[in-house]
Amino acid sequence: MDTSSAQTGNQFALAVIPILPNVTLLLLLIPGLCLSLLATVFSLRHQSTRKAVMLVLWRKKALALAGLAVLLGGIASFRYFYGEEQHHPVATRPPDSIQDWPMHRGGPLRHGSLAGEAGPSHGGLQWTFRPGDQFYASAATDNHFVYTVGCRNNRGRIFCLESQTGSVVWSAAPSGYAATFSSPVISGNFLVVGEGLHHTQSGRVVCVDLCPGREGTILWTYQTNSHIECTPVISNDLVYVAAGDDGLYCLQLNSKYADQRVVWHRAGKDYPDAETSLIVHDGLLYLGLGVGGRALCVLDALSGREIKRLKMPFPVFGPPSVHAGKLFVGMGQGDYVTPNQSAAGQICCIDINTLKVDWTYKTPGTVLGSVTVISGTNDRKTPGTFWIACGCSNGTLLLLNSDGEVAAQIDTKAPILGSPATAGNCLYIANNAGEIMGLKAPSLEIFWQFRLKSTLRQISSPIIHGGQLFLGTETTGFVCLGDTAETRVLPGGHTSSSREFRQPFTTDKVE
Repeated sequence: MDTSSAQTGNQFALAVIPILPNVTLLLLLIPGLCLSLLATVFSLRHQSTRKAVMLVLWRKKALALAGLAVLLGGIASFRYFYGEEQHHPVATRPPDSIQDWPMHRGGPLRHGSLAGEAGPSHGGLQWTFRPGDQFYASAATDNHFVYTVGCRNNRGRIFCLESQTGSVVWSAAPSGYAATFSSPVISGNFLVVGEGLHHTQSGRVVCVDLCPGREGTILWTYQTNSHIECTPVISNDLVYVAAGDDGLYCLQLNSKYADQRVVWHRAGKDYPDAETSLIVHDGLLYLGLGVGGRALCVLDALSGREIKRLKMPFPVFGPPSVHAGKLFVGMGQGDYVTPNQSAAGQICCIDINTLKVDWTYKTPGTVLGSVTVISGTNDRKTPGTFWIACGCSNGTLLLLNSDGEVAAQIDTKAPILGSPATAGNCLYIANNAGEIMGLKAPSLEIFWQFRLKSTLRQISSPIIHGGQLFLGTETTGFVCLGDTAETRVLPGGHTSSSREFRQPFTTDKVE
């Protein structure tokens, strides 16, 4: 999916130009700068020289202050881009409460929450994490911490945040880690994420250690020949990832030998524009192909052998979901830069056993996010009832029943580029106007709203954890919204009132 177009009219680029010079050039300049500095210091031994320097600095004080600001900013940026892993010990992951988040949105239903979670019913901004970054990726949680990827000046960094306060537990990035669209996934003591935006030439699969005492350590990376916007899938100690024009990979998660990392690889010439997040279910891998592919491919997960390829009328960017023997996937003509390029879009329901299309529904816009499955009340009257929800690029939020009929819909007045999150029978969505909505299913009655101002384009999708909503933005940082319990238990057994957690992590305010 094209996320790299330059700014044209009201279109905005995800790609940005690095402000730092080449590191090799910096290394060549350092000796000369050091000699100049030593010569300057030596000359200052004379009082007349010191007076002259002070006079020049006073006359050019605005320029001097600007130079100092640039120097300090350059040092901070250098540390951010090329520094080692940063650890800020706050707490460790309690082993008895850790849960996996092995694929996009946490699981095959694409809930964006862990089982049993409750979402917010009221409340506003709890904290903001704003290190000057854009957040394109959607977050993940292991039932304790929240993990996300921030981007700055075409560089990226992986953050582990304490969910109650927004405090940084650790941050990490391999050398030269590019700005990233891919979202992190978690299995046991491993976190895996891709690298790159659409213009990235050689993105990497990155594996990070979450084992207590080694949190944030880069365990391994695997370089491909294209960008990795796809969110990986971890299944049975294997990592599956689509690598754009470089096709599809299956990698060993915990191999000790780098030359044994690749289990199988399917070339990009056979799988053009392989960018959509995958799903692995009952030994089969399902992959959507975008521009140039326009298909849903079904492969054997262990061997990579293609079983079937279903041609689709549009590029398939929506990550597939699976429930009750059916696969649901969204598609359309638009992308993140030009979401309303065409009103044409579609949701497709495929029978997993026969791999035939059961039904299709024409949507009023492109479906770029995943189709989220919402289970109904399992009673005698309506056993096994469920609905599927998706956002459309024209701003419509759709709720369909299992037969593909509209149960409810609502116009949110701005494009929806991400996926809905659900907790119980509550549905949460974010649109390009910065409007966050909580809605009841199946009526889509709005029970909670919050407006994030100064938004550009809402690509990251919300997740639910601990009764709160977490969301990355392009202009407002990474935010936590919703309720706050009266008393929270901190790591180590300490308690604190909710008032303390209403303070943002930084002094920045959402405007």
